[in-house]
Amino acid sequence: MKSALLALGMALGLAVAGCNSLVGNGTYELVENSTVKDATVVEDAPAALTDGVSPQDGGRGDATVSGHDAEAGGGEGADADAAPVCTPPSGTCTPPGGCQQPDGVYVCDGGAVVCVSAAVQNGTSCGGADSGMVCSDGGCVSCNAGADCSDPNACVTKAYACNTGAPVCAFVSNVPEGTACGGDAGFVCNDAGGCVACSAGSDCSVATSCAKQTIECSSGAAVCTPAGNKPDGTSCGTGLYCYGGTCSACTLNQACTPANPCHQGTVSACTGGVATCTDTGLAVTAGTSCGTNEVCSASGSCASCTAGLSCTPSSNACHIGSTSCATGASTCTDTGQSVPNGTSCGSGMACDNGSCFACTSGTACTPANA
Repeated sequence: MKSALLALGMALGLAVAGCNSLVGNGTYELVENSTVKDATVVEDAPAALTDGVSPQDGGRGDATVSGHDAEAGGGEGADADAAPVCTPPSGTCTPPGGCQQPDGVYVCDGGAVVCVSAAVQNGTSCGGADSGMVCSDGGCVSCNAGADCSDPNACVTKAYACNTGAPVCAFVSNVPEGTACGGDAGFVCNDAGGCVACSAGSDCSVATSCAKQTIECSSGAAVCTPAGNKPDGTSCGTGLYCYGGTCSACTLNQACTPANPCHQGTVSACTGGVATCTDTGLAVTAGTSCGTNEVCSASGSCASCTAGLSCTPSSNACHIGSTSCATGASTCTDTGQSVPNGTSCGSGMACDNGSCFACTSGTACTPANA
């Protein structure tokens, strides 16, 4: 009898204990007809998945607890410490962040129900309009597409591209030909996007030409282009000089003969290679020839004068003289030679061996052998 009573009491205790089921973090809740039922509680899952589950423990429990009858007295049975089993709900879901496909599914991860899906294509915009963010292997990362990343000394423009999910400094276009590059003077960009040497403005003229030429780099290459004429007086060959773009023997400021040949002149211009002689008003040296049998006087006028004519020197009538124009006027120069003896050298005078003596022709005289 005593044994029967003990068995009955144990049965009643088990019946009472069977009215409780384990929920969440170990608390118990009365479940229908005192029978432990399987309960699924999914964190952040649709409300329908947690109907009939106590909101205790913050709505967590992302797992299914099945087949565990709790013992009376707070669940101190053999399975009281067993971990809950996770059972993900059915249906599709959309992961947050915008970098995964919208047709995701629920799975268990470390005992928690999570929504997973395939990543969208890398480079897809995320984070909202003008956020400067793109998807990269399922994550939303910063990437400012189109931002300039060019080297200021290079000949190409570049900008960030984000289609791979990461910022890549990509080629956009070549800069205009002739743009300075390289960071130093004397370099420009060519049509292929290369930085080449080109010293704009440097002289490239032909030495024997009077046309000036300089290097021009606007095309991206060194081109020798016309740049006017070389300065007047620039040498263009041996004894030749440039004047007005013409190479000739004319030399500025060189001595020349103006309209008055007995005045000094100077070359004041060489237009077209032809010298323009300007009269300075200064007389040339007296005796300078100014024409046939003409010489310049000391006053700067041109006078007749024939040099070399026979004349009688004023200093000795019995000597032979010769005209000279060295002074700018005709003068008789004594040559020192005697005229023939007997040449009259004055009234009643005759020359004898270069001297003038009194001698009257036809008068009586005594011969030497008398």
